[in-house]
Amino acid sequence: MDELDIAGVYERGQFDKDAQGWCGEVLRITQEGERVTIVRELHDAGPGREVVYVGRVTEVHPAHEVAQITLDDATVVYFSRRARHLGPVRPAALDD
Repeated sequence: MDELDIAGVYERGQFDKDAQGWCGEVLRITQEGERVTIVRELHDAGPGREVVYVGRVTEVHPAHEVAQITLDDATVVYFSRRARHLGPVRPAALDD
């Protein structure tokens, strides 16, 4: 399998009119081989919260800087290093 180092700290956020302010997100990703631990810190109008995911990289697309991660509960998520985004939807660029 190709390799893509996704370890790091990624910050992003957006203004949410319903939350009346900036809603930030910090992803802290550690990687040991195929094993990854993702700590997602969510900061919205209320107190921050943290969600932890553990899984393994099951597919990589170095040209698009995308890793497919299968979590320990068998959920598949995608991490885009370019977009600094973790989500359940396969990026459309991978289907080209």
